[in-house]
Amino acid sequence: MTLTAGILTIAVLAAEPSPAELLRRALPASSALRVDIIDTRLGLPQGCAATIVTATSPPARSGVIALAVEGTSRHGPCRGKGWARVRVFAPVWRVTQSVRAGEPLGGAVVREERELSGPVQPLEALPAGAEARVALSKGTIVEARHLKGAGPTPGDRVVVQVQVGSVVLEQPAVAMACPQGPCARLSNGARVEGRFEDGKLKVTP
Repeated sequence: MTLTAGILTIAVLAAEPSPAELLRRALPASSALRVDIIDTRLGLPQGCAATIVTATSPPARSGVIALAVEGTSRHGPCRGKGWARVRVFAPVWRVTQSVRAGEPLGGAVVREERELSGPVQPLEALPAGAEARVALSKGTIVEARHLKGAGPTPGDRVVVQVQVGSVVLEQPAVAMACPQGPCARLSNGARVEGRFEDGKLKVTP
């Protein structure tokens, strides 16, 4: 099993494991996510036996993910595509009572497992002394963007950093408020999403 640049690859060492088993083996052992595989389909030419299944977009939330399939036949290598429908669960911090901006979160959240079915980026760890950056209603799943000091406010000037291999590109941008998480608008009007780190919005191409 290999994990490189967000690409999961699993080689088939035993005879004919099911597509669901291939995908289950491909998940990183260290992942905090729990993934239930509901259904899988592999599209391969007749007589082609799957040997490698690759998920280029590892499951981050419930839904359908695309699979690339490699195999062998009596005529040589063969390729195909497939998909898997999954339900993804993860430990999250849920707000148990309404919190106003600037108030501490320590006594107003509980840790529990929830299904990730929308564009939510749950917080893995709640920093000591964390305070709400904005008002949060009961039941809200806490994300990094909800914490005071988690990043610039909408309208602030920021630097967008994109790294491709060993090449790092930086551009000025303006921070925006996006429901799916940290984002900014470049000078050409394009919107980019990423994570704020070391004062910069780091974007994965």
